[in-house]
Parts: sequence; structure tokens; C-alpha cells
Amino acid sequence: MCSPKGNVMRTNTRSRFSVLSLAVVSAAIPLVLFLMTSSAEGQEKMQNPFGVTSTKIRKDNFAAVKAMTERYSVSVRVRLEKQIGRLDAYCNLSEKQRRRLELATLGSAKTVGKRFLNRLMETEKIADNREAVKVITTIRDEVQQSLAAPEKTSFWLKSIDSTLTDDQKVALAKNRAARLAFQKRAWVLRAVDEIDAEILLLVDQRQQLTDVFEKWIADKPIPTMSRGRRAAWKMFPEETVSTLIFPLLDKKRARMLIAVAPHHLRE
Repeated sequence: MCSPKGNVMRTNTRSRFSVLSLAVVSAAIPLVLFLMTSSAEGQEKMQNPFGVTSTKIRKDNFAAVKAMTERYSVSVRVRLEKQIGRLDAYCNLSEKQRRRLELATLGSAKTVGKRFLNRLMETEKIADNREAVKVITTIRDEVQQSLAAPEKTSFWLKSIDSTLTDDQKVALAKNRAARLAFQKRAWVLRAVDEIDAEILLLVDQRQQLTDVFEKWIADKPIPTMSRGRRAAWKMFPEETVSTLIFPLLDKKRARMLIAVAPHHLRE
């Protein structure tokens, strides 16, 4: 049977051990912190306990853009081959003309892709991670821009100009103009249909809006729709809706159009 005195001694021993352990841990923490913050990488790990450091961001961005630049030539060739097909449909290219454009596309895609890749590899010489990420991001944006519309580059336009005959250039211009007119007409009908589905236009209002929209878009590019919006608010610029559409509507339909307007406009 244990004596009270023995229990007290054991309790005191445990207390002294706990205090000693706490003292050891307290002394070790500054040493660990010093070791971790003695380098820039260690400081970043302290600030980013989940491992999202500027070094990791740099590596991830570099890998993503490297993959993009390595696929660049293939991606551009696929897109420009479609353009060659369109030219053939409009202008009846000869085999020699088609082959010339294919060779020009292949050479340009490889050259530009290699140029982007070389610029990317140069970023490995940049010591500061954040500065490197800025440069890598700039290269990524340029690659994406080039991939989005390679048919609008000066190289492609010059290739077409030097390959097509004068008659083919006239035919191309006429067909492009006709297609653009068709696209604008289709956009106008879609815009009227979107608004009609939202606020139930009267017959004469549909026709009035169709006439007004066709005049409005005649000298303008087709607008890009705003995602997440409804009816006229996603088809037209906001200031245009109030000046172009509302005057043609009765009060009931004007209120219905206001009801589906973006929040900051309803205010």
C-alpha cells in the first residue's frame, strides 16, 4: 500500500519532468525557427505552411508554359490548315498554291514556337522567383494571343497576298463580306429572339427592334455576349440598351426588362 508521502514524491517528480520538458521544447523552438528562416526558402515555408511558395509557383508556371510552347507548332498548323481549307472553298486554290501555303504555315509555326521556347528557357537565369513568374506570365499571354488568331498575323496575311491571284483576292473579299453580313443578320435575329423570350414582345415591336438592330450593327463588329446575364443585357453594351431598346417598349415590357437588368443598374 502506497504511503501519502510516496504519492507526493511521485507527483513532484512528474511536475519537475513536465517543467523540464517544457523548458527543452521552449529552447528548441527558437533554434528550429532560426534554421527554417536562415534561408529565403525557409522564410517562404514559414509564411506558406501549405507549401505554396514562390519557387513552387515558378516551377508550375514554367512547366505549363513549356508544354504550351512545345505544342505551339502543332496547334497553329491545325488552325491554319482550316484557314487553307476556307481559302480553297472561296478561291479554288491550285495544288501549287495550297502546297505553298502549307509549307509557309509549317515553317512559320516551327520558327515562332522555337522563339517562344527559347525565351522561356532564358527565364531560368533569373534569380528572383517573383520576377521570373512575371516574365513567364508575359510569355504565356503572348503564346495564347498568337494561338487564338494565327490567321490574323502579318505573316499569314502576307502569305495569302503573295499566293492568290487578283481574281482570287476579289472572290475572297466578296465571300468574306457576304459571310459577315449573314453573321450579323443571324446575330440580330438571335438578339431579338432572346429579348422576345424574356419580355414577350408584340409583333410590331419585334420588327422595330430588328430594323433598329440591323442599322446599329451595320458599321460595328458583332458584340461579345456577357456571360451570366439575361436578354438584352448580355447582347448589347449597357448604355446601348437604355438608348436603343427602351424607347421602343411600352411601360410593362420596360419594367420587365429592368427586372432582369444587372444589379448595379437596377439600383
